[in-house]
Amino acid sequence: TSTYKFYLILATFNMSADSIVSFRYQDSSNAELSSAVYYNAGETDSVANGSTSRASVGSWGATSITHGQYIVDGAEPMVQILVGNPFLSTRKTTSHLQYYSQDNAGNFRNVIMGTTFDSSSSVAGFRFISSAGNFNSTSTFKIYGLK
Repeated sequence: TSTYKFYLILATFNMSADSIVSFRYQDSSNAELSSAVYYNAGETDSVANGSTSRASVGSWGATSITHGQYIVDGAEPMVQILVGNPFLSTRKTTSHLQYYSQDNAGNFRNVIMGTTFDSSSSVAGFRFISSAGNFNSTSTFKIYGLK
């Protein structure tokens, strides 16, 4: 509801197939807001057997918020998304995303990014979407409103 100024979304998920999971806002009719007005920028860190790497990640005019990491069978990543003022249609909706996971090869990946939904549309909901497969029943999604 529009009672809260911030929303914290916590998720751990397990997929039925290798997939990239993205995030979209919804309007009051539960329709996905999929126009190319999502702007994402951040960085990813990877640690594998003692070596580390860092790279920039992001997208310009995308149709969703995505961390760009493949989730392989058996992995159970954690995602935290903090969304500010989603119901305020006079301002753009901004959010902060953190993603953590270890893949089957033992590599640990961390993505931190900021995002903007560059539209005056009022956001009324949130949706996780998969590039392939389904969310298994062990997946957990929680949302908390913060004043």
